[in-house]
Amino acid sequence: MIVRASWNDLPTTAQVEGYEARSTECAEMVMSFERVPAGLDTTPYLQGLPHNRCQTRHWGYLIKGKILVHYSDHEEVIEAGQGYYIPPDHHVEFLEDCEGVEFSLKEEVEKQQAIIAEAGID
Repeated sequence: MIVRASWNDLPTTAQVEGYEARSTECAEMVMSFERVPAGLDTTPYLQGLPHNRCQTRHWGYLIKGKILVHYSDHEEVIEAGQGYYIPPDHHVEFLEDCEGVEFSLKEEVEKQQAIIAEAGID
């Protein structure tokens, strides 16, 4: 089975503060096309998770922009044109307007979304 998609093929699955994601399931993964404005910090959306940080692994490719990934013991910058892997226990700050495609394990995404929903974080 081949799964193909582009931004225009998918419905909006998340939208907040200028952030927009269009996602689809791809086997045990979630494939998301994302557009994020400069200045967005994911910290407020992660309250209630362990360490108030994202616990989902992400693999992706940043098409446009610059991201600062905060871990408990260091930070990393991801820039346009780079592929990446972000392990659990992070939060992200978007330093520039960004566009990218990201893959995450469906099971991890669903578990995290349930915790966030239970905590009442929008």
